[in-house]
Amino acid sequence: KADSYEKEINTLKEQLNTLKIENKTRSDYIAENKRLKELLDLRDNMKNYNTVTARVVSYEPNSWYDTVMLNKGKSEGVYAGDIVITNLGVVGKVISAGNNWAKVSTIINVANSVGTKLARTGDVGVVSGDATLAEGKLARLEYVSNDKNLIKGDILLTSGLGGVYPPDLMIGKVTEIVSDSAGNLEYGVVEPSIDFSS
Repeated sequence: KADSYEKEINTLKEQLNTLKIENKTRSDYIAENKRLKELLDLRDNMKNYNTVTARVVSYEPNSWYDTVMLNKGKSEGVYAGDIVITNLGVVGKVISAGNNWAKVSTIINVANSVGTKLARTGDVGVVSGDATLAEGKLARLEYVSNDKNLIKGDILLTSGLGGVYPPDLMIGKVTEIVSDSAGNLEYGVVEPSIDFSS
């Protein structure tokens, strides 16, 4: 009798594992479907711009994600200076491109900066890469027009100033405010809306 119970338990364990795999596969399909729908919505919202869908195919080996490579390039209309976004917000801009690849400097790269505005107040500033903060996948907020209005948790959007990025794209949020001894803003720490590691 113990043998039959053991066989039944093993059979049930196998069935449970099969169901877990099927459930994981369904969850993956649901997540992929949601992501693709969001990309279609993004493309619909960007009708005034030429858009190309691309995938990240590699990262720089430093693991900071300050530079990524895409699988599309000049043959699809991708050139240096083009911006890169996802449905979650700004990734960065293309710094070089070949026929079927493009190298992107992300917003945490020290060579990159983005005109920004606080969603809450409209005050403008600049988000740029910082060598120390990049290790934590963070960026730096400086030159805020009225830094007395800045608070932790402020949402940052592209300002549209400078003509590189269209206005009102999500950049991220302020997670820390660093001030000097007189209470003047030195910089804000920005957590990008993009998870560069995924």
